[in-house]
Amino acid sequence: MKKRLLCLFSCVMILAVLFCSTFMSVSAYVYDFEGEYGGEIRSASVLFKSLDTGEVLYEKDADTKRYPASTTKIMTYIITVENVEDIENTRVEIKQDIISMLDGTESSMAGLQYKIGETVSVIDLLYCLMLPSGNDAALVLADYVGGGSIENFVDMMNAKAEELGCENTHFVNPHGLHDDDHYTTARDLMKISEYALNTYMFKEVTSTATYYCEGDDYPIYTTNNLIDENRGEDQYYPYAVCGKTGFTDQAGKCLVQTAEKDGYSYILVAMYDDPFSGITGTVLDAINLFNWAFDTFEMRTVADTDVPICNEKILYSSGKDSILLIPESNFVTLMPTDTKDTDIEIVPQFEEPLQAPVNKGDVVGTALIKYRGDDYATINLVATESVQRSDLKFFLGTFGNLVLSPWFIIIAVVFVCLLLVYIIVVKTLSDRNNAKVKKYRDFK
Repeated sequence: MKKRLLCLFSCVMILAVLFCSTFMSVSAYVYDFEGEYGGEIRSASVLFKSLDTGEVLYEKDADTKRYPASTTKIMTYIITVENVEDIENTRVEIKQDIISMLDGTESSMAGLQYKIGETVSVIDLLYCLMLPSGNDAALVLADYVGGGSIENFVDMMNAKAEELGCENTHFVNPHGLHDDDHYTTARDLMKISEYALNTYMFKEVTSTATYYCEGDDYPIYTTNNLIDENRGEDQYYPYAVCGKTGFTDQAGKCLVQTAEKDGYSYILVAMYDDPFSGITGTVLDAINLFNWAFDTFEMRTVADTDVPICNEKILYSSGKDSILLIPESNFVTLMPTDTKDTDIEIVPQFEEPLQAPVNKGDVVGTALIKYRGDDYATINLVATESVQRSDLKFFLGTFGNLVLSPWFIIIAVVFVCLLLVYIIVVKTLSDRNNAKVKKYRDFK
């Protein structure tokens, strides 16, 4: 039953994402963090967005294929929690042959090599997977959920990526150790991560810095210094909530991280920072972008359903010549705190003149929102009332449009020309006949 509910929840989450992307007007405006705001970004690919509005505030090479390293484990987490009915009470045996697959890989481990033959709960394995980034936990979970086949589990990962709309993602393992055919992009990893945020206990697990597995007298620690107040030192960030790190020589340093402050929430995906540099660029990028967002932006109601956008002329109406139009819904967005009313312009747009009949609430046009001269977003405009059509006005207008149409004018000109030719021909023939009759009479 729980498995069915999880499957249903998965479908609902995807439908919710599609619904929001279809019916919410999300700004397509991207701010110039490095240029306009003088920021510095060290990671090769970055995607930074608001979790409150879905707006992308900054991006850099977000569609370039990158190796995800241990951020792969976010998908491993998703597949596990959606396919295990009882996370807390299901126990999995730690097998020697599975752990031995990591021999010689210099993998990050969660200590499961010391528990061969024992059983560990799935919830403990998830903590082992996400905190110390245990590749051993990844393989144990993949073997169990995949029905004894890690390959089956990886197929499930790829199917889920496709289901989430990932366009440039392919997994070949559940842990993220390097393989040339194991890749994703910052944009795809953002889709996976946003989905994961709504899965069972993901936020709780990935916001935990220290955890004791059942029966252990020693803890496991997170690799994410941003959330670790005790061990994170100067990389600890008090507003960081949950996230996942990753690292291989080929992938460089990778990071998925969320942060919250004063009711505002953001998420960052950063991929490939120089693996051999003395600083962790992904962490610095995260702190800089989070601070920039918290200090720079605030919610602003740009279009309100109680405030008309325009009074638009309407044709063929039986009672009035114009109609008030309002936004289909309130358009609330993040904008810099120094934004002035004069920085925002709302331009109504119509594919053709508005015509009756119109029902209250009908979408009759759009409005382009411009911010400091640049296109920012597009919203729908709806009618504030119903307007009936006058059949007489419609007939006269249609007839008038027909008469003034280019094709009608061309046809009329051709008709007149043909009529003139006809008249000329008839007159010429008539003149000839008259001349013949006169000649005949004169001869007679």
